[in-house]
Amino acid sequence: MTRPSRFAAAALVAAGLLAPLAAEAAGTRTHVSNAGNDANAAFSCDYAHPCRTFAVALANTTAGGEILAIDSSGYGKVTIDRSVAIIAAPGVFAGIGVGAGGNATGVAIATAGVNVVLRGLTLTGQGGTSGIDMSNGAGLSVENCDFSNFTGAGVTVS
Repeated sequence: MTRPSRFAAAALVAAGLLAPLAAEAAGTRTHVSNAGNDANAAFSCDYAHPCRTFAVALANTTAGGEILAIDSSGYGKVTIDRSVAIIAAPGVFAGIGVGAGGNATGVAIATAGVNVVLRGLTLTGQGGTSGIDMSNGAGLSVENCDFSNFTGAGVTVS
């Protein structure tokens, strides 16, 4: 019977310690892409495996994390339940179309204590009432976002 070397044992211990750290770190920054797939949630929507919608990326983003749109597309409505930043890189069209009926809001924020940053998004009313509706939360920063064609306000904070 052979015994594992000290080096092999140390490598196994190190791998066991680092694996949880890698999984935890992946959730602090998630990605969406036109070519993404929401099944990539199994990979925490990392850069190599982006998700397709903001809603699924948010579900895989830790509180205080960020969702990055890495190319131009429409990414769908999202209800934000934790502190997060949703960011489109300069020159990237990250759209949210808001139709009439049901939830006629593009970005809904209704959780106490959350801080939300929205940067570089394009919100378009296609019969929808509002682009952003914050009915609860601690802070909202809307930077370089475009709003058009809403039947109500582009941004509502109450």
